[in-house]
Amino acid sequence: MASKAREKMMLKVYQPNGSFNSVKCMETTDIKNVIHAVVGKLARGERAFESSFAVRLQHTLSEECHWLHRDLTVGQVKKKYEAYHPAIEWKYELRVRYLPKNYHELLEKDKVSFFYFYDQVRCDYMNEVAELVDQDISLQLGCLEMRRFFKDMPQIALDKKANFDYLEKEIGLKRFIPKNVIDNTKPKNLRKLILQYFKQFANLNEEQCVFKFFEVLTTVHRFDHEKFKCALGTGWSISVELVIGPEDGISCLTDKAATPTKMADFDQVQSVQSLSTDNDKKGLLQLKIAGANECDGNFHVYGHAAVDMDSVYITTPSPTIAEDMADLIDGYCRLVLNTEQSLIIRAQQAFNAVTRRSAKKAKNAVQDVIQGDRALPSLPGDSRLPSTEGSNEVTVSGRKKIPTVKPSGLSDDYAEIVDDDDYAMPAAKDYEISRELVTLVETIGQGQFGDVHKGIYIDQDEKVEVAVKTCKVESTQALGERFLEEAYIMKQFDHPHIIKLIGVCTDPPIWIVMELAPFGEMRMFLQTHKEELTLASLILYAYQLSMALSYLESKKFVHRDIAARNLLVVAKDNVKLGDFGLSRLLHDHSYYKASKGKLPIKWMAPESINFRRFTSASDVWMFGVCMWEILMYGVKPFQGVKNNEVIGRIENGERLPMPAACPPTLYSVMTLCWSYEPSKRPNFKDLKTRLNEILEEEKEQEEAALKQEKRRILSTWGFPEEPPPKERTEQEKQNELERIGDALRKQRLESEADSEWLATSAQTLRPDVSRTEGNIFLQEGQNGNREPYGGASQPLYEAFNQKSSSAPSTMTTTSAANQYYQDTDEVRRELPPEPSEQEMASHPPQQPQPQPLSAQIAPTLDMDRTDDYVFENTTQVVRSVMEMVNLVHAVKSDQYVNLVRDIGLALKSLLSSVDTLYSDLPGETHRGIQLAHKVLSSDMGELINAMKLAQKYATTTLDQDYKRGMIQAGHVLTVDAKNLLDAVDTARLQAQDLVMGGARQPEELS
Repeated sequence: MASKAREKMMLKVYQPNGSFNSVKCMETTDIKNVIHAVVGKLARGERAFESSFAVRLQHTLSEECHWLHRDLTVGQVKKKYEAYHPAIEWKYELRVRYLPKNYHELLEKDKVSFFYFYDQVRCDYMNEVAELVDQDISLQLGCLEMRRFFKDMPQIALDKKANFDYLEKEIGLKRFIPKNVIDNTKPKNLRKLILQYFKQFANLNEEQCVFKFFEVLTTVHRFDHEKFKCALGTGWSISVELVIGPEDGISCLTDKAATPTKMADFDQVQSVQSLSTDNDKKGLLQLKIAGANECDGNFHVYGHAAVDMDSVYITTPSPTIAEDMADLIDGYCRLVLNTEQSLIIRAQQAFNAVTRRSAKKAKNAVQDVIQGDRALPSLPGDSRLPSTEGSNEVTVSGRKKIPTVKPSGLSDDYAEIVDDDDYAMPAAKDYEISRELVTLVETIGQGQFGDVHKGIYIDQDEKVEVAVKTCKVESTQALGERFLEEAYIMKQFDHPHIIKLIGVCTDPPIWIVMELAPFGEMRMFLQTHKEELTLASLILYAYQLSMALSYLESKKFVHRDIAARNLLVVAKDNVKLGDFGLSRLLHDHSYYKASKGKLPIKWMAPESINFRRFTSASDVWMFGVCMWEILMYGVKPFQGVKNNEVIGRIENGERLPMPAACPPTLYSVMTLCWSYEPSKRPNFKDLKTRLNEILEEEKEQEEAALKQEKRRILSTWGFPEEPPPKERTEQEKQNELERIGDALRKQRLESEADSEWLATSAQTLRPDVSRTEGNIFLQEGQNGNREPYGGASQPLYEAFNQKSSSAPSTMTTTSAANQYYQDTDEVRRELPPEPSEQEMASHPPQQPQPQPLSAQIAPTLDMDRTDDYVFENTTQVVRSVMEMVNLVHAVKSDQYVNLVRDIGLALKSLLSSVDTLYSDLPGETHRGIQLAHKVLSSDMGELINAMKLAQKYATTTLDQDYKRGMIQAGHVLTVDAKNLLDAVDTARLQAQDLVMGGARQPEELS
């Protein structure tokens, strides 16, 4: 018998959200110690309201359930209840049963128990009550839970369709709203109602949402007390409903009474005793209450116990209900009196009670188990997901089987604990090393669980410098197992840019021995070596980090805490990713780890802040922020901004500004990483490739700059830059002259052929646009190729004092205009980018610089322009665009409107003058004019949009980019204005030909 009592067994204790804890125990372990072990797993620290918890034994195939008193042993429970049903059909549930009067006190002293109780109430509501309440209450309660669950999500987040779709498809509305409401409401109306209620509760914090939830739910369902149908007395009895709760004390409710009548407070109860036996059909509970009135009637004997005339007797439908009632009253008495002493007097026939001596021995045995080798299993993977080992259904007392509600927000508060083969403590401890081989040298930092030391590890007679993470000696076993999770994660990876695990010492105090990074963490390194680091070095660090994250991505692993503080510098040209602790903490989901202050909000992606959604795409966002930190030499993001304000700024489109030394190509990569939609962000494989290209470009530029500096230094010292070239022979010189002569003759022949072709051609080719430092001019070339001005090319604008020296352009036909309209988008895409200062310095233009921007348009045809309003208005459009180009960099953003308005008025005058001539022009030319007219209207719209963007981003680092966008839009508009003028001129010439042809016809007939 003794060996059987000492035999270890595994007890699964379920939580309201469907997850469970597995506890190692023995038959002598009492329920109180089981509760203590499971409650200790909810979060670190002591629970002030641990006495509020109880264990309920639920039969999964029926409505039968029993509350287990804390003094019962596991052996007694199994012996008694497994005689009725096999062990596999029973389920142990941890619940908050004994409630304090003031929930605010519960929140203040024990947050974990407070949120555990809330999750229990919410799950009971969804399982038992939700289908019975009206739609308005259901939506209020559902939106309160949404607000609490997504506590960092701003009010406007659900206005975005992508966010609402994610909530609906990925998380599921059924987590928050009853199925009957979803099924009976049109999706569009349901979404509208959800947004309406969500905005009402948008300003509530997490705790306020819970209290509001309790307030609304109390109007339709009293969850703060328990009711029992019973009778007062033992002979002639009165049928009542006994109400037991923190506010009501022990009260009775008759059929006719509207409110309960209080019989006693819990501090008046002196003893509780169940007088029934297992063979009785009814139960009898005896309460001895201080100051209670004596019962009238005769002296009775019930079973083997005499009826005390000074006590209150309660007859119940069964002995089980009497025992449950006794446990409830006893629990409240212990809570109110703040004592562990039970008031229950146990009858020998009710329980095979152990003596005080044996109970003490059982308690000592449990302590031995808890302190032994893995008495309690390690932490789970992710308690957000339903347990695959647990049942898919729970049986609710008094109701039929109902599917289990998916884990709710309580998964932020406590963790699922799985069997002994939990991954946090793998069976094969091949990385265990002897503590004697490690010598601690000095403390180099502090970690979450303890100090970090520099040490020496003897590996096959070779001394290796290592970093040793320690876990505090006084830490609990559960905390130690969490600490070791990081070691197990690191053991899975082998990459040149991920810190390597050397081994662990699992005996207390626990050590994790890993590779030492001599230069410490990245952020401090960047700040102390700022003057030494080149831009190429910073990009190299980002590239190496992308390699490590690409490796993790291929392993389907999400880091969740990518920041400069978690990068370690092994050498000045080598950084490694470390600190895999938060990923497990996020899996842990204990309340303290998931609270706002403990998550890196300023580094997190919007979906991670709003929905606690962590994917490779959210890692990409964090990687972008980490790159920004590196380029800013360790400056943290969103300086001076509160955590709860960050998501609002991100939702409004704000992003971190471009660092001073950051290349635009690299910043464009960062902005891609910060795309709001996760699907629009690049993956790490693509990022690695792109960063490698940027790194090579930067290295080439640094090498070129170094060579240039070397030449400058040598020239100051009088040394020749390069050895003088060898003198060429006369024959080589002669051959070179012949080659040059042949090339010149060939070019002259080609030029003559081009001139002849231009003289006989009947069409003008489509103009392209080019610009250099604010100068606008027209380029014409065959097959759409851009050519420098010269020869037959003609500038669009000329200075007022400069006469046109080029030949007149030929006419533009209707087909050419049509082709131009079809290719408008292509023209805009082909606009050349503004050359940078470096490009202008390193590649000076071979052709003469174009004349400064002028307002006089070169005539495209040799025509009389007297009273030519189309020509004058076209010139005015050009003049307005010229003014915008010259002033856009000098005026404030609110004055952009005036510049664009002037262009719009000039364009309006141009189009009006064309409309005046329209009816006098030949019908076959109308099509070309219409197309050119439409293109100009579209151009004006593009210019207005470009102006709005330039105003929006005027105070950001993207200011110059959007100003250039305005200038480009103006350039396109001027080219299209000239195209309209050409179309009108062509139509005029055709009209003249028709008139002249009509005048010649009578002459020929005569």
